[in-house]
Amino acid sequence: MKITVKQLIEKQACAKQVKVFRKLFGASVTITLANCRKAGWAGLDFNWAAQNLLPATALEAYQKAKAPALKAYQKAIATAWNSRRKAIATVLKAYEKAIATAWDSRRKAIATVLKAYEKAIATAWEDYRKAKATVFYKVIRYGGRE
Repeated sequence: MKITVKQLIEKQACAKQVKVFRKLFGASVTITLANCRKAGWAGLDFNWAAQNLLPATALEAYQKAKAPALKAYQKAIATAWNSRRKAIATVLKAYEKAIATAWDSRRKAIATVLKAYEKAIATAWEDYRKAKATVFYKVIRYGGRE
C-alpha cells in the first residue's frame, strides 16, 4: 500500500501533518515497518491515518491490535503520574515548612524593628507634644510675642 500527499489533502489532513509527511517521504511512501517507525518518530498521527486511510476491517484490526499497547502505556503513565504527584507533595511539604519558618522569622524581625522604631519616636513624640503645648500657651499668653 502507498500513501500519497494527494490522499492526505483529499482526506483533509492538517497542513502540519502534510508538511511533515512531505519532508519525510516526498510525494508518496510505500508502507513498510521502517517507514512506519520513521513516521512515528516524526510525530505523524497513526490514529488519524487509520481512521481516514484504512478500510473498515483494517481499522478494526488496527484498533484491536493496538489496545494492549495503549493499556500498557496508560498504566505506565498512571504509575509515573502517581510518582510525580508523591514527589511534588514531598517537595511542597518541605517548601511550606521553609516558608512558614521564613515568615515566622520575618514576623519576629519586623516586631523587633517596630519596637525599636516606636521607642525611638516615643521620645520625639513626647518632645513634640510638650513643644506644642508650650507654643500654644505662649501664643495665648503673649499674643505670639515673648
